[in-house]
Amino acid sequence: MKRMTQQAPSTRPAHHMRRIAAVFLLMILSVGSVSPVAAAPPEGASASAAAPRTPGAASTLSQQIGQEIYSPFCPGKTLEMCPSGQASEVRQDIQEMALQGMPKQEIIDTIVGDIGEKYRVVAPPAEDDYMLLGIIFAALLLCLVAIYFFGWRGRKKGGLDDGEEAVSAEDLSEEDRLYLEELRGEYLE
Repeated sequence: MKRMTQQAPSTRPAHHMRRIAAVFLLMILSVGSVSPVAAAPPEGASASAAAPRTPGAASTLSQQIGQEIYSPFCPGKTLEMCPSGQASEVRQDIQEMALQGMPKQEIIDTIVGDIGEKYRVVAPPAEDDYMLLGIIFAALLLCLVAIYFFGWRGRKKGGLDDGEEAVSAEDLSEEDRLYLEELRGEYLE
């Protein structure tokens, strides 16, 4: 005859955490192993002989490309943001190239070759960000030192001088005690 026993919940939370970590690791490995190999074209195929894209994929790609090229028709704006008719024509050219299956970088190089290299959007160098972070950190540190210094100085001034003693409530006269009670009553009401 089988005995029905009820198992107590595990008191080892590390065991459960290992299981959860293993599941996440398997999920990450399964996602990572599928995408790069499946998306790569065969070795003998050239980049320009790619299959045509769907209209939705071509539209998404043309919007991305439009954000990576400045408009020669609207200073300071990308092709995607420029409302001029000439920019619209360039966007249509990008859309047609994307529908034909041209790779993104080849489309960008073609358009930039037509309108000029100065219209290529270039990301700012990372050292500018580091310099800004350094300045912010130094300013924050300076503010903290100033707050500490002036706070310490203010506490020292606000206290009693060396020769002074604090007056206790027992040392007050009856008149001062009544006045103090009256003030407390006004402020506490």
